[in-house]
Amino acid sequence: MLQPYTPNLLEQSIAHNLLIVEADALVRDVVKLIAQAQAIDVMQAEQWGGESESFQSCVSCVLVVAESQLVGIVTQSDLIRLIAKDSDINQIKVSAVMTQPVRSLALKDFQDVETPRNLFYQHHFSHLPLVDEHNYPVGLVTLRSLLTLDSKVRSHQQSQTHQIEHESLLTAIANRINASLDLQVILDTTVAEIRQFLNTDRVIAYKFEPDWSGVVVAESVTQSCNSLLGRVLIDPYFSEAMVEPYKNGRIQVTDNIYLGLTECHTNFLEDIQVKALIVVPILQEGQLWGLLAAQECLRSRFWDRSSVTLLQQLATHVGIAIRQAHTTAQMRQLNQELENKILERTKALITSETRLNLIVSNVSDGILIVDQYGKIVFANPAAAKIFDLSIAEIIGQSIGIPNSLSRQFEINHLKKDGKIGASVLQFVLIEWNNHPAYLISLHDITERQEAEAKLSESNQQLEISNQELARATRLKDEFLANMSHELRTPLNAILGMTEGLQEGVFGAVNEKQIKALQTVERSGSHLLSLINDILDVAKIESGQIELDYTLTDVAALCQSSLAFIKQQSVKKRIQLEIKLPQQLSELLIDERRIRQVLINLLNNAVKFTLEEGRITLEVTQLPTDIEHLDFSTPQFIRIAVIDTGIGIAPENISKLFQPFIQIDSALNRQYAGTGLGLSLVKRIVELHGGKVSLTSELGVGSCFAIDLPCNSSSPIPLSLPDINTSDLEALISTTTRKKSHLILLAEDNEANISTFSSYLEAKGYRTLLASNGREAIALAKVHKPDLILMDIQMPVMDGLEAIQHIRLDPNLVDIPIIALTALAMTGDRERFLEVGASDYLAKPVKLKSLDQMIQTLLNRASP
Repeated sequence: MLQPYTPNLLEQSIAHNLLIVEADALVRDVVKLIAQAQAIDVMQAEQWGGESESFQSCVSCVLVVAESQLVGIVTQSDLIRLIAKDSDINQIKVSAVMTQPVRSLALKDFQDVETPRNLFYQHHFSHLPLVDEHNYPVGLVTLRSLLTLDSKVRSHQQSQTHQIEHESLLTAIANRINASLDLQVILDTTVAEIRQFLNTDRVIAYKFEPDWSGVVVAESVTQSCNSLLGRVLIDPYFSEAMVEPYKNGRIQVTDNIYLGLTECHTNFLEDIQVKALIVVPILQEGQLWGLLAAQECLRSRFWDRSSVTLLQQLATHVGIAIRQAHTTAQMRQLNQELENKILERTKALITSETRLNLIVSNVSDGILIVDQYGKIVFANPAAAKIFDLSIAEIIGQSIGIPNSLSRQFEINHLKKDGKIGASVLQFVLIEWNNHPAYLISLHDITERQEAEAKLSESNQQLEISNQELARATRLKDEFLANMSHELRTPLNAILGMTEGLQEGVFGAVNEKQIKALQTVERSGSHLLSLINDILDVAKIESGQIELDYTLTDVAALCQSSLAFIKQQSVKKRIQLEIKLPQQLSELLIDERRIRQVLINLLNNAVKFTLEEGRITLEVTQLPTDIEHLDFSTPQFIRIAVIDTGIGIAPENISKLFQPFIQIDSALNRQYAGTGLGLSLVKRIVELHGGKVSLTSELGVGSCFAIDLPCNSSSPIPLSLPDINTSDLEALISTTTRKKSHLILLAEDNEANISTFSSYLEAKGYRTLLASNGREAIALAKVHKPDLILMDIQMPVMDGLEAIQHIRLDPNLVDIPIIALTALAMTGDRERFLEVGASDYLAKPVKLKSLDQMIQTLLNRASP
């Protein structure tokens, strides 16, 4: 093992930024020197995130020299005592108050921590100067720095020890598993060792039956928990559809069975007394043999990564051990059968040559007799068939003699048709014609080797298929990103130009033109919503969507969602009603996604409700079973959208939540849409751990309800001000704007350039144009704009690289930069902000939103 205190570690305990004064200096100078050093310490500590230990050791004392040699030391404690005596520090010299003689240590002698530590404890001081060969101070070691060094070394050693113990235990368990050929011993050893190592309540090995039920074949369990050994378990959650995921390495880690599982699965786990569990597959030659599970029976538990990894590794060892046990059992059986055959044939040889010929001529295995010189003197028809030769051709051939009689041999041989055969040979020493000889039994294994070759080929094909699947997934992700960019970029120009024309940026328009522009804007917005729905479904299916959980006021969420359909409902004279209880719990949800769900349901309600109908948004706290109250079980809030619309036939309800499906082609023509809305609703709600339900009657109306888990212990009073969007827009429009601000626009799309520049100039800004990232950097250095609009995807140099270069220039580092992109993929915002962007907008950009963001950033940047 390496020495715990290396020269590098010892060097970390030495402070070199020393405070040194001459012996004839005044105490006043020492106080000033310490104060200055402390101020520098504070600045350095802030730069290093508060880690100031390496600096404080040098400001706690001042070393005193005379004629370039160390003669004394003055500590802060010495100064405090001097000031307490009301001494005049302006008149007293350092030589009068310093501690002398001072104990020091030559720097070359500082080879370990024991020497300075003994000096500290023996002489009761805490500062040890290190001097060179001329007795001049070059460093300082303190008792505190040595203790810190000791702590670091012990922590490092403990970490290494824990890792070694983990690996040693894993190796020991694996060796114990591999050392046995008895399958039951292997399983019993595995579950016992895992339960002891993980300190859990129960560990079981579960073997599947052909109908995917199973039996617990091995178990280690505490006395306080029920035993499952020998029980047949039928998990309603597990079906044949789950086999492939488990064969591909799926694991289940559940810290609390009441969070995230289906009701039937939770009930099943309750029945077998399970509160938390890890489940990993046991594979046998690519097939799902069973499951290895660690279970907590009395309480929930957070399973750390090391526990999951250990269980996975041991499941792999168990699979190998099972295969070895099966192979060994088969080999034993084959060996026993072969030995029995040899014994039988040997007895027949002793009894009668005629009987021998009769027996060996009719057995399926080949029989050879080889003399003491290795030449074949007898062969039966089966041997001739194996070698694809006649008996006459075999007799006299030299095959050699074995060097061991206790083992089998495999040989390959070329047949007349060019194929290669394989056989297993077993030798027995006999007497033939009164001379020593060898009886050889030949067992043809050609078919077995061909089967093994086919299995190997199948495994290779499976590997190729897995690679193709990974490639297809990557291409799908790239397709999503490209489609997002290619579809949003032209929409940005369409919606931007339309918005600019309506605001009069390009000149006055009449009422008829405004109506036409509004039609274009509605169509473009509808197309954008369809694109967003398709991309959202694709993101959810590929697992790219991440929820941004925040505590959300339910009442405010409902009111803001209802505001989105108010204008549509007025046109159809539909009455809107909202029902909220007096107190509601806060929901821990992704507010934007749940608002998307509610708006989707409300839009559908308006779409399918006839004129003068009614739509009700109702929120209720679902009742709790008091007799079986469990505080670990989440409570639910139900948000229901109830309408008096056309209703849905019972046979069509199951089709509603499937993507790209509308239940009636006639409705598709009457009410436009992609058929993605309710599919998105269902998937977003389920991502939150909730569920969607529907009750409907044809010609009467429908009730769509979403149930979301909530924290019932934090109700909030229902007293919310009405949202007045017109007041908010008026407030924004009256914000003070500097008309002379210069904005650099980096964009390569001509339509977007025209849209953005025309709008910005109409709003009173001056603009500079760059068609790629390199031009943007050059123009920014020359003109120093007040704000930069940076498109991300541009030729020559993209926007991300341009932002990084701009942030490296001290003169440009504070300029606000808004990143613009049509990708709009998960994680884009964080990626852009990380490289230096101030904020981010996804195309198509609402020009009002852009103007508001520009004003906000300019106001924040102005002094």
